Amino acid sequence: MSSTSRWGLSIQLIHTALAIDEIVDVVKGEGTVLQCAYDTRETLPTFMLWRRSYKNKPGSKLIAYITEPLGSSQTEVVKVPAYRLEFDQTSGSFNLHIPSAVYDRDNALFECSIEGGEKALVEKSVQVTVLVPPGPPRIHPNNPLAVERSTVELTCESFGGSPSPQINWYRVGMEQPLESVLQPSKNISLPSRAIYRFKPLKEDDGAKYKCVVWNRALHQGSMLEAFTEISVQYFPRVKVGPPSPLLVEEGASVRLECHVDAKPSVSGVRWLKEGRAIGRDYTQLLDNVNRTSAGMYTCEADNGLGQRGQSSLELQVLFGPVIAIEGITEVSEREPLDLHCRVESQPPASVVEWFKVGDNKFRHSGPHLRIPESSARDAGLYMCQAVVDMQGLERRRNSTVEVKVSHAPGEATIVSYPPMGVVGRSVTLSCRSDPPGYPDPMYRWWRQDHPNAPPLAMGRNLTLPRVDMTMEGAYQCRAQNAFGSGAPSTYNLRIAQPPKLVHSLPPTSVRSVGDLDFAINCSAMAKPKPSVIWLKNGIPISETSPLFEVQNEEIISRRHLVTLKSTLVFRGRERIGGAQLTPEDRGQYSCLFNNEVGEEESTLQLRMQHEPVSSMKIFKVAADVGASAILDCRVWAFPRPAFSWSFNGRNLNGDSVIYETNSTAYPGDQHGAVLKILKLKKRDYGDYTCRAENELGAQEIRISLQKRGPPDTPPLPPSALDRGSSWLLLSWEAGFDGGDPTTRYIISSRADTERTFECKTSNPCNITGLDPQTTYILRVKASNSWGTSDFSPASAISTIRNFSTLPMPDRPLFGINSRSLVFGVIGPPVDLRAIIQIRNEEEGNWRIYREVLIEASQVELHVEPSEGVLEAIRVQLCLAKNATICGDPIEAHIVPVIQNHLSASQSFPMEYLVVIIICFIVMCVLGVVGIFCCCRRPVSSKDKGFTDTNGSIHPNLVAQQPPPPYYTNGVEKGALAEEAARNQIYGPSPYISYQTGPLSNVYPDQPSYSNSNAGGSVNSQDSLWKPQPEDSSGGYKNPEHHLSSHQGFLGSEDYGHYPATSFYNSISTFQQQTMVTSGTSTTPEDMLGISRNRELSPINEVYQDNSGDHRTTDQFGLKNLASVRKFSETMGRALAPLSPLLVNRNAFVTMFMQCNG
Repeated sequence: MSSTSRWGLSIQLIHTALAIDEIVDVVKGEGTVLQCAYDTRETLPTFMLWRRSYKNKPGSKLIAYITEPLGSSQTEVVKVPAYRLEFDQTSGSFNLHIPSAVYDRDNALFECSIEGGEKALVEKSVQVTVLVPPGPPRIHPNNPLAVERSTVELTCESFGGSPSPQINWYRVGMEQPLESVLQPSKNISLPSRAIYRFKPLKEDDGAKYKCVVWNRALHQGSMLEAFTEISVQYFPRVKVGPPSPLLVEEGASVRLECHVDAKPSVSGVRWLKEGRAIGRDYTQLLDNVNRTSAGMYTCEADNGLGQRGQSSLELQVLFGPVIAIEGITEVSEREPLDLHCRVESQPPASVVEWFKVGDNKFRHSGPHLRIPESSARDAGLYMCQAVVDMQGLERRRNSTVEVKVSHAPGEATIVSYPPMGVVGRSVTLSCRSDPPGYPDPMYRWWRQDHPNAPPLAMGRNLTLPRVDMTMEGAYQCRAQNAFGSGAPSTYNLRIAQPPKLVHSLPPTSVRSVGDLDFAINCSAMAKPKPSVIWLKNGIPISETSPLFEVQNEEIISRRHLVTLKSTLVFRGRERIGGAQLTPEDRGQYSCLFNNEVGEEESTLQLRMQHEPVSSMKIFKVAADVGASAILDCRVWAFPRPAFSWSFNGRNLNGDSVIYETNSTAYPGDQHGAVLKILKLKKRDYGDYTCRAENELGAQEIRISLQKRGPPDTPPLPPSALDRGSSWLLLSWEAGFDGGDPTTRYIISSRADTERTFECKTSNPCNITGLDPQTTYILRVKASNSWGTSDFSPASAISTIRNFSTLPMPDRPLFGINSRSLVFGVIGPPVDLRAIIQIRNEEEGNWRIYREVLIEASQVELHVEPSEGVLEAIRVQLCLAKNATICGDPIEAHIVPVIQNHLSASQSFPMEYLVVIIICFIVMCVLGVVGIFCCCRRPVSSKDKGFTDTNGSIHPNLVAQQPPPPYYTNGVEKGALAEEAARNQIYGPSPYISYQTGPLSNVYPDQPSYSNSNAGGSVNSQDSLWKPQPEDSSGGYKNPEHHLSSHQGFLGSEDYGHYPATSFYNSISTFQQQTMVTSGTSTTPEDMLGISRNRELSPINEVYQDNSGDHRTTDQFGLKNLASVRKFSETMGRALAPLSPLLVNRNAFVTMFMQCNG
């Protein structure tokens, strides 16, 4: 074997045995030295070599070697041209130089082997890596489209690169690499890959991923990156609302909402209720839900990815309670009664109770009602009531059942409707037994004086269709059924006769002026006794009329029929001669008979023969030159008069060129003549005479024709045609309009402030925006194009109380046994009427049963409907004079027996209580008086500003001007008295107060009116006792506000401090709440029994003596006066409820002043 082959074998053996001892990196194109050395101290090497092998190629290549022993002539060095061998025997180095590294050549495993004989001296292997940067990474697929939960494979590859690069996957925003599969390349010409496999979810939609590539050829921190974004198509995500469970009351509507999130989006949804499709809209509306609507509602959506999305909610329907009563409702006496109340509801009922209609004491808890032994009293309507708590709100339902207990009827009771029979009308008697009896009894009717005659009727009601007087008498009825009969009842039926004329007035009567002792009479028969009213032209004639006398004569016949003969005698103190007829007696006279059941009237037209009498009020006419003027002349006369016209002594009737005349007859013996002047000239202005003449005489009337100008002042103050709480309908007598038919009217109104109202041409005129229960001073003036008149005389007119809220009946009760309705009336002192309404089982609707005027604070009525079983009854209070203004009706509580409804009558006697309170107050007053008298400082009466009159000390109240005049109520003159009378009913005061002070200076040309006698009493209570207007809250304004506006009674002296106002405030309030005036004047003094002429001792800190100086209370020694006033105020409030019992309201205050004297 040659040496080469020998060494070759040796080399191969060594190659298989060596491991890598060193790794050397070299950049492509750069050089490096592979070091190898032996120990020179040992045996000289006999053979040395370098060889190269590739990882992916079998075998190796010899690069350099020395084959002979070193130092011999046969030493041979062999090398590959691309390498350089460095051998130094001294150092023992045997290094291999690679001048310029090439990847394909030098990226290999280099091995150094040195042997000495058969012994291996050195064995070393060096892995040389030629560093080549990797190529840019590429990702595929790029921006892939994936389906949720389907496997997605992202591949990142990089070509080249030595060593093979590291490739990692990251999710952008995360630091940790993702788990991927790395596939390194086997040579530089193949790519290296990293594969990331995952199953994306909805949350991965739009996620960004990056691929990072790096090897040692790149600088540390320098990496190659590539990015991609994934789009994920995901299954539908479905949400439904409102939140589950959804609680909804039965009958309500609910809206179910379906929200879907899907990619791709869905084209629609499907609603299912327990597997059954019910709709395809995103919003499912459920109207008027009921119990069948409850259940699971599911919204389902599909976008074609193979998996549907769905969500459900539970609908719970809250309903009920629904009540059904089970059991036998018809039993015999002494048999048990069992009723069961079955209640269905969601949620279950929290309370189930039994009640009996009309029996407040009956109450049973639980669904089962058992009465071991029933009786007739147990019959009736039973009500089962269930309560369900629905989300914090209680829902109550009830159901009633009528229990019938077989029993014999009890004693009968008869009522009449109407209460008495009326001749010619029908009347019904109704019989009822207690207990009523079951089965329904049969009723037998008969007259008490004919017990054996055939029955008048066999039903509950006996109706007499057309009543006459022979039907009056006692009627009896008895109830009977299969179980027995009850005791009979007797009813005495009274028969009434409406007035029936016996003697009528003649239709017409003609009389002459001056006739004496003329009289007319008529008579009527009626039962009960009728009353008669005489009227003239529809207006009642007063019994105290100064022009007429009324004489009545009664005749009583059998069956208590009364014939009333009435005579109207034309005689009186204001007639000429006491009994002469006058022209004013003409007109229509009527006698009106009436009683409780009807009325009858007879009418006479009286015509008076007399000379013409003027019926005109305005004697002026105005027109412009060139226009036409019309003069109208009116007279009363009978027989008919003839008219003639004259001007400046010249008769105008024959001049038809300039003048036109005619005459007309009007109703009521009134006649008129018209003179028309054509194309008026200036010389036509002046006084024209209209002459009316008949057989009995003549009348001349002067009418002034003038130029058009300002209107005349209205001659009388305005009056109220109607009033409200915030408005007044005013009327007035107009003066001459100056010839302008468009004359306007202006009303001035003053209470606290002055206001004006434009009425334009309206008369009457309605002014609005006023305060309720307030007195206004009203005047009117006229205005046209030529000027404005002065104001008319003033009148005081008051608005009425605000009736927007009327009192309601207080605790109305209806007793079944007594058939009585009881209720109280608490409210302001106004005239009221009660409207009783009933509802029975047969009709089902409310109807008016009866109307009664309220005359007491406690009302008790007997109610017995003519037909049907009374189901409910209610009371409504209305104004007595206007039934259209009413409060809310209140339903009465039905009870078996009314007990203690008049608590006052069964409580401690009021008289005793009043006496005890008065005694207690008197003791307190005496104690305070004693303390006050002991503490006073004695001074002379002169120093105190008092005068000694008749031996007693009185305060000197004489001012420089006397107090305003005092007119007692009912004696005011003219329109003021009329207005005062009208204000009696609803006005703010029972009398009219025309106060001075600020108002006296407003209308200086008008007279001053007050409630104080001229120069007399200082005890006038004008401001003190006048009820104040209601404010917006329904209360009364502060009385002291009214007092402060006086500035002294006469506008100059300080009389406003006279009364201790706070002491009487409570009494004044009591008067407002309790006093109702009707027709007659009732003052607070009348109520309290106080004389107006008694002097009121003042309590105040300032007095005025005779010299005009003002002195304080300290000068009088009244240091404790503030305490006295405070005590008086307290006593005033305490005494207010007892004010009708006080003898003199001034005595309490005067006591202190006299004690001080």
